[in-house]
Amino acid sequence: MDRRPPPLRAHKESTNRLWIDMKKDSNVKPVNYKIDFEIDLKPLRFSGKESIVLHVAKPTNRIVLNAADLKITGATLTSDGTTLKPRVRLDKKSEELTLRLPKKIAAGDATIVVEFEGVLSDGLAGLYRSRYIDKGKTKYIATTQFEPADARRAFPCFDEPAMKATFDVSVTIANGLKAISNMPVSLEESVGKSKKRVSFERTPKMPTYLFYLGVGEFEFLEDSFEGVTIRVATTPGKSHQGAYAVDVTKKILDYYNKYFGVAYPLPKLDLIAVPDFAIGAMENWGAITFRETAILYDPKTSSKETQQTIAEIVAHELAHQWFGNLVTMKWWNDLWLNESFATWISFKTVAHLYPRWDMWNQFISMETVGALGLDSLKTSHPIEVRVKRPHELIEIFDAISYNKGASVLRMLEAYIGEDAFRKGLQTYIAKHAYANATTEDLWSALESSSTGTVKKMMDTWTKQTGYPFVSVEKEGSTIILEQKRFLLEQARDETLWYVPVRLELYKGKFLDVVLNEKKKWIAPNDEIVYMKANAGQTGFYRVRYTDALLEELKRRIADKRLGSLDRWGVQNDLYALARACDVPFEKYLEFIEAYADEDDYLVAEDVADNLYRVYVLSSGDLRAHVQERALAFYRKQFERLGWDAREGEKENDAFLRSTIITYLGVLGDADVLREAHKRFQKFTRTGALNPDLRRTVYLLEAWQGDARTYATLVSLYKKEQSPEEKKRFLLALAGSQDEALLKKTLEFSLSSAVRTQDMPAPAIVMATNPIGWALVWPWIKENWTMLRKRCGKGGNVKLIERLVETTSVLATLDAERDVRAFFNKNRTPGTEKAVAQSLERIRVNHRFLEKNGGL
Repeated sequence: MDRRPPPLRAHKESTNRLWIDMKKDSNVKPVNYKIDFEIDLKPLRFSGKESIVLHVAKPTNRIVLNAADLKITGATLTSDGTTLKPRVRLDKKSEELTLRLPKKIAAGDATIVVEFEGVLSDGLAGLYRSRYIDKGKTKYIATTQFEPADARRAFPCFDEPAMKATFDVSVTIANGLKAISNMPVSLEESVGKSKKRVSFERTPKMPTYLFYLGVGEFEFLEDSFEGVTIRVATTPGKSHQGAYAVDVTKKILDYYNKYFGVAYPLPKLDLIAVPDFAIGAMENWGAITFRETAILYDPKTSSKETQQTIAEIVAHELAHQWFGNLVTMKWWNDLWLNESFATWISFKTVAHLYPRWDMWNQFISMETVGALGLDSLKTSHPIEVRVKRPHELIEIFDAISYNKGASVLRMLEAYIGEDAFRKGLQTYIAKHAYANATTEDLWSALESSSTGTVKKMMDTWTKQTGYPFVSVEKEGSTIILEQKRFLLEQARDETLWYVPVRLELYKGKFLDVVLNEKKKWIAPNDEIVYMKANAGQTGFYRVRYTDALLEELKRRIADKRLGSLDRWGVQNDLYALARACDVPFEKYLEFIEAYADEDDYLVAEDVADNLYRVYVLSSGDLRAHVQERALAFYRKQFERLGWDAREGEKENDAFLRSTIITYLGVLGDADVLREAHKRFQKFTRTGALNPDLRRTVYLLEAWQGDARTYATLVSLYKKEQSPEEKKRFLLALAGSQDEALLKKTLEFSLSSAVRTQDMPAPAIVMATNPIGWALVWPWIKENWTMLRKRCGKGGNVKLIERLVETTSVLATLDAERDVRAFFNKNRTPGTEKAVAQSLERIRVNHRFLEKNGGL
């Protein structure tokens, strides 16, 4: 599952049934589900009858399934030819359906039959409805989103990843509709005059969270690759926008078939564009679902960013077809086996297919930076995290399970070598295909293919919270390395890691060292001309240099004798140390003078972002000082980039151009604001505007505009049919300087004109607005009851979590106390970690500003 909408703990014991059942209730396991649904898109209801074949290990008089938001209308159990009528109890709190039998049944096979009814809600979880407009009429599709634990909202089931079974599915629908599930259609038959029953081939063994069912007036774009039927499914009129995704899919399938040594195992692969979708995409086996903006590409209006995002998300979800679907984690504590791997290999794959995109540089900015940020908090958690309560399943779909896990896999591949890593993965997949596996199984396979001590090393990265910063010193010809946990909020911590340190001593000369103790002295045989630690930035740690070593690196950065990844690493580590108050922020400002002529997207964008972030956060003299430095840096970049692409420039310069122009406009550059207005006016007359500049131009028009401008943007938003363009207009509404208009935007985000999936987006953007950030928290408090009602169930809680995270822009201790008191009084399951992390970030902000004169 890709948790990002495109443009994101160890416990001693557990008392929750969901965790305990996985451990002790393996007495009863499903073998096959035969489910017959009936879905009616007019009253927006569904019903079903399922027959579940079970294997019972020992006699029992009690069967416990998972179910939620369903009405159970009948249940029987058959064992040894005898049919029993159980007492049925559905516990809403635990989401358990208990069938209590009048007597014990013997060990062996048994069959339960359950009849049920439900509502196609708009909650974006379970079996739900998604709305779209076709020729002026509001219509719906029915679609599913089950990960991590929402299959129980569509049918009673054993809703755990280790409870794999086969599925035989049919659905009765109106004649004019089409149905999609994991497997191809096996039979269509008439049911009366106006309905039909669509049946699908049996699935392989799989967990419930990978089941998919969709019903609607789907339109298809179809192709094939090596015998696999590939289809993009959309609402009417949009299938042509799936051509790019089909092309990308064929290339990625070819790469994965070879890389994994196992061909894609299903006869078809559907890529389904869903108008309402809480996350970026979901890897349902053979029927992957996406937000429309994550799969549909229009060459006329889509940006390069969208093009690259689609490729990366498709690669991520296709990776799951092997890593997650073919081989599935046993329990959610190993979620990272799915998500980290899919994240890592999606970048590896796209980097191979499209080398001009510099995907490993983007991996650093999109994945590693987020992981380093979250894991620098005391309130972070280990990669391997034991789930204590059901709502914690949602909380661990975060930058640790995705970004950090992917980053340490990249580090591990660099440590043992690409060939050994690939060979180990092939062994792992072959051994555990159609079954479940654990982290230990992966380490065992990788250890068998390499000479490295994989488990010993990786346990320090997956079982412990946090990461180290490595201090580097030079005494004569001796190198001294020392590790300590990096924390933004200081605390005593003696955790040690098994750190593979790569040192560059002079151009092309590297020294590889394993730092697995507190401190290490090394006497290299080679001359030390300079020292860049974490050379190539494959390690998941930060580095602190002595002033002398840092000064030497500064000279090499200024004339670009260090590669772009290493130039990024030196300044980003120094910025983090400044944010932790280990060094004065002024030291960082002085150091980035070496980046005045920077021409790499990754490096220049990071410097630009860091300056803007502190500008928004601070006030008084510090804000004025940072504004001066930022404008100087931005203007130097703009001199090189200009408004329009130059012949021969790197593709990713388009991203940097958009960032630099946006920041210049917000910081008051009059020439930039005039040109943005000029281009917006031309767009409203002719429709002509470079897709890579649209988001920037719209936002800057809102920034300098008035109520009339605002009304124009709202009108454009309401009329627009392209999901990508519509989102740009919505985000621009959060870019005004007028507090009244910004408040209007927040209210607008709660209206029916904005899809639930997009509801948090204006508030998130407003939290980065130098004027608007102060309005977001009061709005959240005022509307909390409504927000919880709209987004407080199942996987939808992630939308609430994103709003909670906007409080991390606050920077006073009074604000910290206010946020703490509010959430103590208004607890929402699934957001506890986000609250704790935001509180810590507020304290970090306060300390940083207090130390650097920015309060």
